[in-house]
Amino acid sequence: MTKNYFSLKFWAMIIALFAGFTFASCGEDEDEPTNNNTAVESISLNKPTLTIAIGESETLVVTTDPANVTVSWTSENANVVVDAKSGKVTGKAEGTAVITAKAGEKTATCTVTVRGALLNGVVWALRNVDAFGTFAAAPESTGKFYQWNRTVAWAGTFNENQLISGWDSSNPTGTEWEKANDPSPAGWRVPKLAEIEKLLDVAKVGRTWTAQNGVNGYRFTDNTNGASIFLPAVGEIESGGYHTHYEGTGTYWYGNYWSATQSDESEYSGKYLQFFYEFPQVGNDFKSTGLSVRSVLE
Repeated sequence: MTKNYFSLKFWAMIIALFAGFTFASCGEDEDEPTNNNTAVESISLNKPTLTIAIGESETLVVTTDPANVTVSWTSENANVVVDAKSGKVTGKAEGTAVITAKAGEKTATCTVTVRGALLNGVVWALRNVDAFGTFAAAPESTGKFYQWNRTVAWAGTFNENQLISGWDSSNPTGTEWEKANDPSPAGWRVPKLAEIEKLLDVAKVGRTWTAQNGVNGYRFTDNTNGASIFLPAVGEIESGGYHTHYEGTGTYWYGNYWSATQSDESEYSGKYLQFFYEFPQVGNDFKSTGLSVRSVLE
């Protein structure tokens, strides 16, 4: 009897130890977030809306009750991509997308709007300025031409021998492009010289002469995030009132875009971006010349 008693006690101890080991080995890692069958009471995001540019990223911050539960992230479309675990959103195309964070059965959303493209630290509009306060219909659209620091929008005729009707050949005044005269839509403005120079920094921004929907121009692409803008080669209206475009074999196709900065050489000139097929650079032009405007974000 004594022998059997001790034998039973021994095996009982072994079984108990084994059961304890099995239970411990199946436990949750305390460092890993988990819903752990606990009902999630609430979830919220730090921002209900967010505006970013193509190539720009921002991480949304989520708060849950209880804390340290698993949160998954989804985007409703390809305009914005979101990291499924971290909540980092990145603009991919112009438009909007609703980002959803989910924990348990609870959800929270943020509507993300993508506008413009981030190149070398500057957010550029994707289309030329058209009539005062509006953008052109497409990235390759001509838009309107503006004299420096003036509000009148001029349409080009693409006829070098035809004088623009009602053209004002007098010299515009001012030492910088004034806010009241800026034709850019709300939230945008004419770029400063320093911002155009950042666009021309070949170490950070690539450039390619190309055609988009049959329109020649330059595509500038950020070397880090891949965001790009297309500037169509749509010519200018000369200070005398004649539109020059040089349609032909390609060598003389060019585009000219105002900066908001007055020339340091003459009070009668303003700084601008010019390109002659394969030579983008900064130049000076008479303020009474009609050039394109490609805005930057304020």
